Amino acid sequence: MKVLAVDYGLKNVGLASGDSQNQIAFPKGVVVWRSEEQVVSELLGICEEDGYGLVVFGLPLDMDGGKGKQYQLTFDFVEKFKEVAVDIEVEVVDERLSTFEAKEVLSEMKGVRKREGDKDVMAAKVILERWFDKT
Repeated sequence: MKVLAVDYGLKNVGLASGDSQNQIAFPKGVVVWRSEEQVVSELLGICEEDGYGLVVFGLPLDMDGGKGKQYQLTFDFVEKFKEVAVDIEVEVVDERLSTFEAKEVLSEMKGVRKREGDKDVMAAKVILERWFDKT
């Protein structure tokens, strides 16, 4: 099954793609956040166009496992997405330190021009890799 991973944010929404059989995650791109409705619509369009059967969202827990402001924003968005994405499976995974890992990977990439949203896309890739590891 094709899997789309989402690193949800109020500026950029990072996306990564993979397949549950081969369990390899690839950076996919970024959706620039303008409104929740716009992001939901774009994600649904991507799922339909590219044939994703599962969307995995990263939930940003605090280091102590607590649920802060960004956790609540993301959780609420996931619930809204689930309401309209009735034919798509939705799962969540702990994304603690995924942005840190993404920044580390990007800093190790020599000679590659970095763009706005790269860390969000790489964070989505980390989220998908974590989901693959737990399945």
